[in-house]
Amino acid sequence: MCSRLISGFMLTLLCAVATADQSLDVSLSADTARFEYQSPLGESGFNNTHLNLGFLYTDDDDVVGFAGAQILDEVGSGSPGLKLGIGTRAYFASIEDADI
Repeated sequence: MCSRLISGFMLTLLCAVATADQSLDVSLSADTARFEYQSPLGESGFNNTHLNLGFLYTDDDDVVGFAGAQILDEVGSGSPGLKLGIGTRAYFASIEDADI
């Protein structure tokens, strides 16, 4: 189950990553897999707006996912490379009860 879910998600995201501005982050460990995809929104003058999607899967069949958007821009001409941003992120989860 886990390997099919991970393989399907990776294949979908790898097909979607077509330009240099998009990124895919994959983090794997012994009992978790984390994927995050980030892409610019639109091709208008708002090219500083980014969309990100991702999820975390554990071998206990727990899933935590998120979707978000943020706007980033340079703070001023006096400090090149310094960026300020604002954004939002929504989370969803399917987690089994933990034995304590």
